[in-house]
Amino acid sequence: MGSISSGEYAGERKHSEQMLNGVLVRYLMQGAGYETTKTPPITWRKIALCLVGLLAVLIVGILCQSVYMVLTGDVSGDAWFIGLSPIDRENGNTLLLTLALLLAPELSAMFGFVAAAFCIWMTYSRSAAFFGAVSSLGAGESIGSQLGKYLLYKKVVAGEVNNEFYDPIHSVPVKLSAESSIFGSYWPLGAGIIMIVLAVVCQYAMRKTSSLKLFGVVAVVAGIVLAGRALYQGQLIGVLLTLVLLVVTFLIFPFDVDGTLHLVGNKYSQKAAIGVSILLFFELVAIFALAVVIAS
Repeated sequence: MGSISSGEYAGERKHSEQMLNGVLVRYLMQGAGYETTKTPPITWRKIALCLVGLLAVLIVGILCQSVYMVLTGDVSGDAWFIGLSPIDRENGNTLLLTLALLLAPELSAMFGFVAAAFCIWMTYSRSAAFFGAVSSLGAGESIGSQLGKYLLYKKVVAGEVNNEFYDPIHSVPVKLSAESSIFGSYWPLGAGIIMIVLAVVCQYAMRKTSSLKLFGVVAVVAGIVLAGRALYQGQLIGVLLTLVLLVVTFLIFPFDVDGTLHLVGNKYSQKAAIGVSILLFFELVAIFALAVVIAS
């Protein structure tokens, strides 16, 4: 009987080690392809390198988009490489204009992440890395577009340029104001940064203390502040987005960090580093974006 019990215990233990924790991490990375192998295992160093790579691409997107806008006065929101291309965005070919639309920063960020998530699920690590980079570039261009508008408006205020800028969908020059960019107010940018800090700090504190009380208090206070801001701005949709933000910040992200700890602790395949890095990185990007939209 004792030997049977020991065997059952060992089997249950092995099964529990293979049951991956997390939300997106568990759904997309549970199963064949990421299991423990004799190949080099996933490590925090490899995850950090992947995260740094995604951050570097994000920064490149910010710089390229903002510099392009400041130099050209193009506030259309199209990607910088579309603006530099020979595509006629006013009277061009419909197919090319559709392509330009699909490559818009916000859409390329979303489509890139969806494609990356699919590749993670299919264990296509290299393809996931490519689409993750595409999504990160699009996210960076989105932020760069806001930064570009802010810098152009500052030049208007300084009297360096006229308040007349190019946008192919408008028949007359576009005028900018302080509200044209998230950088024109402390609220949007501050809310985005604070929510990212709360997500990182709270998931760490929850693992160290195993107490949900402080965790819940922080979530409630953050929700009240953001929902109140949305109502003050007259944006009822902001209240709904606040609920989504709280779920991502205080539920999905902490659980996926826990899932990543499980992968590292149980020495899963090193190819998992790309997948978890993409998921965690874009969860933080989503937290920032949602907070900015709510507070704008």
